[in-house]
Amino acid sequence: MITITMRFYEELNYFLPKEKRKTDFNILFAQPHTVKDLIETLGVPRTEIDLILVNGTPVNFSYLLTNDARVTVYPLFEALNIKDIKKHQIPPPLRQIKQKKFILEQNLMDLTKLLRICGLDSLCDKKLSADDIVDRALKEERIILSKSVNLLKRKKITHAIFLRGNGPITLLKEVFVRMDLYGDPSIKPFTRCLNCNESLLNMNLLTMKENELIHVIPPKIKDHYHSYTFCKICQKLYWPGSHVEHMMRVLQKNQII
Repeated sequence: MITITMRFYEELNYFLPKEKRKTDFNILFAQPHTVKDLIETLGVPRTEIDLILVNGTPVNFSYLLTNDARVTVYPLFEALNIKDIKKHQIPPPLRQIKQKKFILEQNLMDLTKLLRICGLDSLCDKKLSADDIVDRALKEERIILSKSVNLLKRKKITHAIFLRGNGPITLLKEVFVRMDLYGDPSIKPFTRCLNCNESLLNMNLLTMKENELIHVIPPKIKDHYHSYTFCKICQKLYWPGSHVEHMMRVLQKNQII
């Protein structure tokens, strides 16, 4: 028999049964297993893991475990810089991804709209099944945002965030922390359509004079605002009214921007 000693740290304990949380525990098996096999057996999503040490040495998921190995597993490091010891990245951490694009479960539409308000490319479609979400995430290089542990256990997933909080603003702050988005140049508020996710076009009254769009603007709005944004997909026109001011106050109050 092969005996392995394991220890999971911090929020990774959320996925373990109570008797295995925040403590060393042993696992016995007859044949050698990879680190990946062992972790998946315990039900911890690979996407939540940032570093694995075997007997103090960084390894990747394919590492084959031998008898008396001690395996310690760590979640994403937010403040501590461990790049010098991470010789086997699994995979590159979320915060290092240059293009921040997301796909969310259908029950996260409120969070989707907040991400779009911040200017982040975010998809959420009630018609997409779990398989569709995974396939589209891989095809379009999107990060999956989910509150479903079962979804994130799928082997094909490379980048995902398991959301622990409740409420759209709390979840938004959680994404910002996990992705290190504070001050990120990709944050461009009110540049994306809330309805379809398309990037908005900048327009003003001068450029709209020869366009039929000018006729849909209420006279009172036209008197107060000269700059607008337009969604070519939804054919929606946006202007910086009181709703924008209110949302900016909410984002600033919660230190999102």
